[in-house]
Amino acid sequence: MSVPDGDAKRAARRGWFRERGSALVCYSGGVDSAFVLAVAHAELGARAGGMTAVSPSLAPAEREGAQAVGSAIGGVALESAAGSTC
Repeated sequence: MSVPDGDAKRAARRGWFRERGSALVCYSGGVDSAFVLAVAHAELGARAGGMTAVSPSLAPAEREGAQAVGSAIGGVALESAAGSTC
């Protein structure tokens, strides 16, 4: 069984975003979603954004942290009230 090397995986991930042309990443501010948002933003620029669901269970410090990391990445930061529909 052959496992793709890291370079091939990164190239495939970048290509996946380019093929779509735009992306909205569900973004918590954690390391995993921050990485996905960073890759999307690197490939798509302003056509990539991050969205954080805001609910009573989201601590204010976590919300502020997510906003700060999203701003540092450069992705558009959107918020949605938990339970709302787009």
